[in-house]
Amino acid sequence: MSAWICPGFLLFFVLILITDRCPMTQAVTQPPYGQLAVSGKNLVQKSTKKAVALHGLSMYWSQWVPKFWVKQTVNKLKCSCNANVVRAAMASSLGGYIANPTAEYKKMTAIIDGAIDQGIYVVVDWHTGDDLATTEIKYATDFFTKIAKAYNKYPHILYEIWNEPNKFVTWEAVVKPYAKTMIDVIRKYDKNNVIIVGTPNWDQDVDIVAKSPLKDANIIYTMHFYAGQHKDDIRNKVKTAYKLGLPMFVTEYGCYSADGNEQANLEELKKWMQLLDGYGISYAAWHVADIGEQSSILTKTSEVNNICDPAHLTNYGKAIINKLKSQNNGVKCSG
Repeated sequence: MSAWICPGFLLFFVLILITDRCPMTQAVTQPPYGQLAVSGKNLVQKSTKKAVALHGLSMYWSQWVPKFWVKQTVNKLKCSCNANVVRAAMASSLGGYIANPTAEYKKMTAIIDGAIDQGIYVVVDWHTGDDLATTEIKYATDFFTKIAKAYNKYPHILYEIWNEPNKFVTWEAVVKPYAKTMIDVIRKYDKNNVIIVGTPNWDQDVDIVAKSPLKDANIIYTMHFYAGQHKDDIRNKVKTAYKLGLPMFVTEYGCYSADGNEQANLEELKKWMQLLDGYGISYAAWHVADIGEQSSILTKTSEVNNICDPAHLTNYGKAIINKLKSQNNGVKCSG
């Protein structure tokens, strides 16, 4: 008996094969400076070696204010705030990725996909604090393996592997070995994108790290501050680290202080901005949420559509957004 195949069936079969092997990809808008790299103490555009700086905002802990963990948020950050980077703070514990990996990963990919679509950078932050990262290595490995396998071809991505090591862990004994482990995990799949490494004492001991940095390529180091608490003593640490040639990225900052003296905190923030801008250090403000904290940029009951709307900004939020809007961050928006 002769074989006969319906042409329509054959076409259908071929389409299935193509779809299975070549899944449809999302829209991609190149970020302002293309592929990034680290050269000396600077974050640079890889193709030109020109120093660049990223300026934007950080999401709040992923498990607690989920309404903002959507692609539309990234559009608002770019188009209404003039941000060229968003930091996606993926909670590890406290009901985060470790307890709910599928739901939390979906939130992360929404922000990453939004950044790729909008053409801005995204810091993929394993938002663990204190000394917890050393007990969460298998979960961090799972998380960063998934991200690196899925997004290694996109220049939009930066990896932040440990949010805030505390003062009870040292650089040489704990943080540096952990960093080497996680760098190897990421570099198995992503050879190019920048990796951000945490520093002891809640990301303030950059001066200590500067004396014994990692030797890997495209590594930059985390620095955090809250202007109401961290003043000349911490700024001096940054100055020392910079003079020693350490590349730094302020992936989180704010104005919190125990006394709640908002005006004084904002004055201190100006001093910090002058220092960071003078050194060309990138920064992302904490945080995109409406929960009533001193470092919330949004007033209570705000929604995604209200992001960067002056009527929905706290005084702190107004200071942050006014600063962003005054900068040339290389982004354009058509809506």
